[in-house]
Amino acid sequence: QFALDIMRLRTLRNFTAVRRLQTRAPPLTVKAETPAPRPRRLPPSITPAPYASTGDPGPAWPQLPLPTPDQVTKIRRACQVARSCLDAAGRAIKPGITTQQLDDIVLILVSS
Repeated sequence: QFALDIMRLRTLRNFTAVRRLQTRAPPLTVKAETPAPRPRRLPPSITPAPYASTGDPGPAWPQLPLPTPDQVTKIRRACQVARSCLDAAGRAIKPGITTQQLDDIVLILVSS
């Protein structure tokens, strides 16, 4: 179908549309990980969120309080750690790696 579309557009001499179609990547196929992920034990230094066992985050706040300067500093540090974890996970992505392996990499970085 893709090749027929290109041939039709070439006949019409619509080169802009041909270029647009040629740069469109074909859809990727993704295989699901077959084994169920194993339950992960968090290190004692990490306290799970209150909703981790139930999945219910509870009622929403009507208005968020403004953070104090000390809280802003801690938020920035948490963001830096999250960014470094995402960068490490991105570098680890390659064909054949599972999401479980990526989760393990990030868990090691977060708990260190």
